[in-house]
Amino acid sequence: MMLGELYGLGDDVGAPTGSVLLYQGVWQVTPTLNVNTIISRVSQAVRMYGLQVTNSQNDGGAFTLGNFNVTLLLQVIGGGYALPSDAGAMVDHAYYTVVGSMPVSSSAFLQSAGGTYGGGIPPNVPPGGSGSPPPDLTTWLTSNAWWLALLGAAVVVLPKIL
Repeated sequence: MMLGELYGLGDDVGAPTGSVLLYQGVWQVTPTLNVNTIISRVSQAVRMYGLQVTNSQNDGGAFTLGNFNVTLLLQVIGGGYALPSDAGAMVDHAYYTVVGSMPVSSSAFLQSAGGTYGGGIPPNVPPGGSGSPPPDLTTWLTSNAWWLALLGAAVVVLPKIL
């Protein structure tokens, strides 16, 4: 057995060049960046870490406020990673450089080692992968407090200006 064929203890295996990974995260929009801009900039940024986004899904829209779920299908084009979670950490860092904060949550899974995976994002994987129910009212209000304050200020100030 060659050194390149050895793996660590447990079920986790590396993500060598050519591997396909599934990244799932909960990200947050900012007052200046929308969902599509964030995904585009993160997709560009991960290339310097040896990752290429080949497909993406999200449950956000043009007017998303607060959190949104994102799923990225990644191809390892660099030297590879010891664990899929290491590649996921690089996506988290790219998100941090774009937005200025860490994702709400994230995870990365190996879809195939060495580029043998032939499909896109599996159809049974919801964006973000959590399959969790929508947030309750308190969580939604907390996540969107900035936008609600801005709306309240606009309602008070605009009539005085106009």
